[in-house]
Amino acid sequence: MTDDTGEQTIKIRIKAVPEKGKANEELIKFLSKELSIPKDQITIISGKSTQLKLVRFDY
Repeated sequence: MTDDTGEQTIKIRIKAVPEKGKANEELIKFLSKELSIPKDQITIISGKSTQLKLVRFDY
């Protein structure tokens, strides 16, 4: 999907409760499994407490 600025984006819905970072942990776990990269190579750069997140992959 392309956003309003022309950047490539994806939308992911996580069922985890957004308390104490549980949803962020589930997002990283999901991305790790889907992309076959270690969890420690995925970082949430911004949006840790919001629904919109910017994520970096180091691989």
